[in-house]
Amino acid sequence: MPFDSRISKDRKPASEPHRGGPGVNTASPQPPGDPAAGTQEHYLKDELYRLVREDPMIFTFLEEGSLDGIWYWDLRAPENEWMSPRFKSLFGYADHEVIDSPDWWQNNIHPEDLKIAIDNFEKHKADPDHRYDQIVRYRHRNGSTVWVRCRGLIIRDEDGTPRRMLGAHTDVTELKRTQQALEAANAELAGLNDELNRLNEQKDKFFGIIAHDLRAPFTALLGFSELLERGVGELAPNQVIEYASLVHRAADGGHKLLEDLLEWSRLQLGHLDYAPVTFDIEDLVRSNLSRFAPLAASKKVELRTEGRHDLLVHADSRMIDTVLRNLISNAIKFTPAGGSIVLETRHADKTVELVVRDTGIGISSDRLKDLFTLGIQSVRRGTDGEAGTGLGLYLCQELIDRNGGELTVESVVGRGSTFRLSLAPGRLTGLFPGRPRTPHRPGQAVVPATVARCMTRRWAGS
Repeated sequence: MPFDSRISKDRKPASEPHRGGPGVNTASPQPPGDPAAGTQEHYLKDELYRLVREDPMIFTFLEEGSLDGIWYWDLRAPENEWMSPRFKSLFGYADHEVIDSPDWWQNNIHPEDLKIAIDNFEKHKADPDHRYDQIVRYRHRNGSTVWVRCRGLIIRDEDGTPRRMLGAHTDVTELKRTQQALEAANAELAGLNDELNRLNEQKDKFFGIIAHDLRAPFTALLGFSELLERGVGELAPNQVIEYASLVHRAADGGHKLLEDLLEWSRLQLGHLDYAPVTFDIEDLVRSNLSRFAPLAASKKVELRTEGRHDLLVHADSRMIDTVLRNLISNAIKFTPAGGSIVLETRHADKTVELVVRDTGIGISSDRLKDLFTLGIQSVRRGTDGEAGTGLGLYLCQELIDRNGGELTVESVVGRGSTFRLSLAPGRLTGLFPGRPRTPHRPGQAVVPATVARCMTRRWAGS
């Protein structure tokens, strides 16, 4: 329970032993522990109290040695408050530079902490058992923050009426800085621990994909190649073509999975260099139409373009090519015969938007929410039984994040999906000169029909 000091008109100093010299008691006191001493106060305590009353140097020594300033407030005339020189020096001021008034500290304490101090004062004023003790922030003369533990005691008349208030300051700035540094270090450690857990989870998913999905294409490769080896002289030509097509499909799936795994590992290890440049989005559209036209034709899926083809973007062209390749490959995989896939480029607000829209089987709402998360859901097969890797869309999201872009998707089951890729627009500079363009109308294929037919026959195995 805090000491509740009361001022009495009849109070007298505690009895003092005979003094043999100024300020020093030379009487022979009862030694501590002597039964004859009874319950009287310790003689050293009495002596110290007397010295504090009689010798100002003792009071100053105690203040400067154990405190960082004291204050004494007249609660009956609250405009009057004395603040010790050490109180003022804590905040960078000499004694004569600060007027002894509560206005000074109320103007220099942090506004939020002033509310706390006043609230505690009112509670201590109403109830002596409520401690006036809090840590507050003051503004130093140089503009920095000084953290102070401020304690106070209301001195009351015998009837309990508040008369004075005595307070003491302790500088705890270094302690607070140490505490804040520890909290920041703990937060950093917690963040690193979360990142480590995330990487461990991804590692487990990564090895799960390797253990499960990488085995499947090699099983098909080994099985059908063995059939071809043993029965090459007995198999009908159409069976050879069928088995060869299955071998090719398995090899292509295994190769795609390995590419995704290598790309993912480079991303996680930080070995995938980010090299943004300004480039023409038409270049990516043309190259990917050429790449996927045979595959789309083999499934009897229309692949065409819409929108503008003279848009510049600023990004890592290799990464964006990987994203576009994955999106088109997925669109073909999940679009049945007779369907269509449209690649559209356009301005959208302050970005360049590349859209891949298909009329495929669509994606359920349950799958949509975790579509870009690694290993959350099982891998779906395409409309012709094409295998997936489970990494493609996750890689797309990672690559788009690296480029500061945005990848969104809308889908309706049975009607198709629309993937929107937003990128920062590029600006034409002297380092990116214009070049003659090949006429290219929306919807026009970018590979000659004869070449497409030849490539289609090669893909279809006929």
